[in-house]
Amino acid sequence: MRDLEARGQEARRHEHSDASHGHAIFTVPGGSRNCKCTERQGIAGAIWSRAAMIGWILAALAAIALMVIGVAALLAPQTSAAQYGIVVDDPRALAFIRAMGVRDLLIGVLLGLVSTSGSRGLAAWALYATTAIAMVDWVLVTIDGRAGGRGDRHGVPSRLLHLAGGLGLLLAGTVLQAGY
Repeated sequence: MRDLEARGQEARRHEHSDASHGHAIFTVPGGSRNCKCTERQGIAGAIWSRAAMIGWILAALAAIALMVIGVAALLAPQTSAAQYGIVVDDPRALAFIRAMGVRDLLIGVLLGLVSTSGSRGLAAWALYATTAIAMVDWVLVTIDGRAGGRGDRHGVPSRLLHLAGGLGLLLAGTVLQAGY
């Protein structure tokens, strides 16, 4: 008899697995649901659930972009060096570019893994930490461009790439933490 009651209770379970809620609510016999999602039905509910995914989509795009950048540095280190804003005078220095590629690849993988936790806060802080890495890269490339006297041939575009990447990561973390 208890087994049948347990199955009945399970049938009345109301669970949210989407990113907008991330919690489970159980309905007791004769009770009412304590879930505000019933208020968001129809077109408004559809818009809300899609809006709640924007942060997760941005986090996924950031992770994928970092993985692509990392793989590109492993496969084409000379091209990646120019995009990183690093002038490679010695071919042996390409090992450092490949190491940076491995770093970016692994950061992308870690962002992806953290995002699968479903914790907006954790994923947002991971994006913020990655923002700090991008901004330090931006500062280093900016300092190197000035000190090396190489002009802006490689410096400006690479500085802009680092800056845009850092701001994009910051935006993704903010949007995710805000619940969108």
